[in-house]
This record gives sequence, C-alpha cells and structure tokens, in this order.
Amino acid sequence: MEALLYLAKEGKVSGPFTPPQVEELKLSGEFYRYEWMWDGEAPDWSAVPRKLTSPPGLPAERTKTLTKIPAAVDTPILQPVKVARPFQGVDIQTSSKVFCAVLFDNRQSIGGEVTKAHSRGAHFVSTPSQTTPLSKGTRALVDLLDESNDRSTKIQATVATVSRMGDRWVLELEWSGCPLLDT
Repeated sequence: MEALLYLAKEGKVSGPFTPPQVEELKLSGEFYRYEWMWDGEAPDWSAVPRKLTSPPGLPAERTKTLTKIPAAVDTPILQPVKVARPFQGVDIQTSSKVFCAVLFDNRQSIGGEVTKAHSRGAHFVSTPSQTTPLSKGTRALVDLLDESNDRSTKIQATVATVSRMGDRWVLELEWSGCPLLDT
C-alpha cells in the first residue's frame, strides 16, 4: 500500500496525497505553502520543510582608484588610541536552576521546564505532549516558578527554535531579562 500524506495550513487539512501527487505539488511549489504534514502513521504532525532558493552571487569586486593628494596639504598624523584593557567580551552567566513553566499565547498553552536560563533567554522542554507547540517567531508569555523560594514571574518571550526530543518539544526562548535570575 502506498504511503499517503496529509497536508495542513491555517488549520485546514488537505489530502490524502499519493507520492506522485506530492512530487507534483513540490514541483509546482504548492507543497511548500503548507505548514504541516502527516503520513497517517506518525504520532503527530511535523513541519513542512521550507524550500530554499540558491543564495545570490557575490557582488563583483570593485577596483579601487587611487586619488592623489597634493604634497602641500598638511595631513595630521593620527596617534593610536591607548586602550586600558583589551575587550574581553561579555560572559553571560547561565543559571543552573530548573524552573517550572507554562508557555502560552492567545491560542494555546504548553507546560514544561525551563533550564539554562540567562539574561537573554532559556531552554524550554515541554511535558510529554502530542499537541503541536507554538511556532518559531511566536511572541508568547512564559510563567516561571522558582520552587526553591516560591517566587514566580511572567516574562514576554519569543520562540527562537522548535524541535522534537522523543515525546517532548524543545523550544529555545529569547527574552530581554528574567527577574528570577537576580536572586
């Protein structure tokens, strides 16, 4: 029996499609307009891969034209700037705490744990779930609970990446600060 494929976008399911139909959709580009696909046997939907175009060519190298400066013009001699200490970069401290978390937007919520939290973001791992999580680029709220001191906070976050680890969803979150890390 041929493997059938279902496609979905904006909450509407289409299909089933046979492998030749899927190839035809890919050639026409219609396949890549869908958001999700399911083969009828997997436990959950998976994201439709994006069709990448070839990167643009490199810009042509410009030839430099030299300009003559008259010798009569006094050009100031620049002194090197003395730096007290060379730039060492910024060391972002990552917390070893594990926070209980609920990530939600106006359509759905997903529970889990936040680890590797720092001032710019964190690593969110959902509880075992078959429901699809928030998609990449979604702005959402994350409600964090620090069980060690019974403090909680809500933080505006953006979903940077979404991946699957067994029956759990793994999301990389980005935010501008986390008050619970200050304690």
